[in-house]
Amino acid sequence: MGNSRSATSSTKNRQDFKSLEREGWDRNAVAYNKYMGGITAQIMEDLMDAANVRAGSHVLEVACGTGNGSAVAAKRGARPIGVDFAPTMVAEAHRRNSELDFRVGDAENLDFEDRTFDAVICPFGMLHLPDPERAIAEAFCVLRPGGKYAFTVWATLEKSPYLQCIVRSIELHGTMDVGLPPAPDFFRFSDHDECRTILADAGFEQPTVEERVLEWAIDTPEALIDLQKESGVRMRMVLERQTPEALDCIYQAIREGAAEFAVEDGYRVPWPAVLASAQKP
Repeated sequence: MGNSRSATSSTKNRQDFKSLEREGWDRNAVAYNKYMGGITAQIMEDLMDAANVRAGSHVLEVACGTGNGSAVAAKRGARPIGVDFAPTMVAEAHRRNSELDFRVGDAENLDFEDRTFDAVICPFGMLHLPDPERAIAEAFCVLRPGGKYAFTVWATLEKSPYLQCIVRSIELHGTMDVGLPPAPDFFRFSDHDECRTILADAGFEQPTVEERVLEWAIDTPEALIDLQKESGVRMRMVLERQTPEALDCIYQAIREGAAEFAVEDGYRVPWPAVLASAQKP
């Protein structure tokens, strides 16, 4: 009975987390590209290279968001399909790239025949999946033999001064414990060995993991807050659950923390990212 209750609790936690993520991304669809889109776009060409996306490739973009990866793939002459579990994200992807194919779909239960695609990409979606092992297994199934899978995530907290600033400000003036459903480790796949292990366990060969440092150029420290308010999901919910007094202090601490990113003409915020890829035998 104890194991049964534990399994039921684990399943419920995953469902709760997934529902919360879907709600958050539905809310972020219109504002996403104003903030995060310009940052994540900087690694898209490398992601395409890692997945061997070229003219004629049939490509699946999992957790496609507003479809930026599919748009880059199409410019290479590939034939992309984008899927995302948030309907408003899919609608925004259609609005931005009306000639491309976007569908509501679940990374952990892909609705495609086996051996359909030459490449599967997942730009920064692994961080938001309750069962990434299942998502990678699904990607393996829909890939043709010799096809490549590639995903990106953010690097560790220790390498990410902006995320450190946000977390430090909350911990100093508020609390991270705000009653949200348990979430998977956000930095699990920041670990290169963990990336290699999960890819190998799914049956992939020749795993490669490397890092890139992206950069976010902003004019004022207020953008550091606006990104979380408009494009964040989990952290946005953490902030929304602070007391008004704590939130004022948190925001002020973030503004003050922006000093470390100051340059002559504004602010330059580094965003280290991890790029992992492998091939289906």
